[in-house]
Amino acid sequence: PFYGWFCVKFEHILVKRERAAVALKTMIADARDRAEQGREIVIFPEGTRRAPGAPPDYKPGYVALYEGLGLPCVPLALNSGLFWPRRSLMRYPGTIVVEFLEPIPAGLPRKEFREVLEARLEAAAQRLVEEGARSRFRNK
Repeated sequence: PFYGWFCVKFEHILVKRERAAVALKTMIADARDRAEQGREIVIFPEGTRRAPGAPPDYKPGYVALYEGLGLPCVPLALNSGLFWPRRSLMRYPGTIVVEFLEPIPAGLPRKEFREVLEARLEAAAQRLVEEGARSRFRNK
């Protein structure tokens, strides 16, 4: 319950995934509201974190947000899966690196935006995971 209270307090955008079409429209409306308040919108385009090396599974929501908000998109790559695995209580020593990538301007066609975002994220995430893995094993 604490996480839920935190989400409500800080006005997170909550997505009810089981109600796909309605959830998407509500998410865009909520994101528009937060953007008008000057807040940043941060999402995982796959809906959640994935294990390092796992194949990508991008969801349509990130493209809908890009189109619906008409704002530039700043991709963010990270290597947290090396040290904080998904669906695990285990934590491993190391430094989680978060890297802000080159902004993608608003207004690109859907297909071009998707290709640019996914290519940038995959390349950067792969590089960060490789660097993190090397440093993790060097420090042992």
